[in-house]
Amino acid sequence: FLRQYLGANKPGGETNSETGVLPNTEGQNIQPGGESNNQQVPGGMAGAAAFSRVVADPVFDYYVESAASVLFVQPDGQIVANKDGKNTVLSATKIVGLERASFSYDGGRVLMVFGQPKASQASVFDTRTKTWQPLSFSPETPAWSPGDNRLAFIIRSGATAILSTLDLSNAKAKPVEVVRMRLWDVDLRWPTKSKVFL
Repeated sequence: FLRQYLGANKPGGETNSETGVLPNTEGQNIQPGGESNNQQVPGGMAGAAAFSRVVADPVFDYYVESAASVLFVQPDGQIVANKDGKNTVLSATKIVGLERASFSYDGGRVLMVFGQPKASQASVFDTRTKTWQPLSFSPETPAWSPGDNRLAFIIRSGATAILSTLDLSNAKAKPVEVVRMRLWDVDLRWPTKSKVFL
């Protein structure tokens, strides 16, 4: 999309795919909303880091550990670590019907939800020990804590939605109910330690 967008602004639809950098915007200071105040930008944006391909194959979800290391989930459910351009398969297990994959705050765990739409299953993969931990329930709209290995999610009981959390760093932990309410079409976010948004 970015290449097409930038190419549309250049004569003949040319892009900077050879260099992988944004076009030179010397003398423009672009503000949010796309406005320019025409002040000088030292060095322009052409000095920004170049775009480069990290993984050649399709990716379902990913987590950036560092500039040279990326963890990712393939569409077939395999979990791979890419370090310095070399792939290492962490989990070769292929998952049919992968619905959702999401990494914890530190990339140490990956939640995988898969199966039939009304009979989903869920498991958590530990990227360090390379082990799977199946969950006894299928979480709806799961969200990882921003600072530890707790997972917030919705479980339905008839027309009631139960917002719960589960500490995945403790293998014996049970879901902790936070609140019950009637909810439809829910999206869940956990942006800070003390706030969960519905």
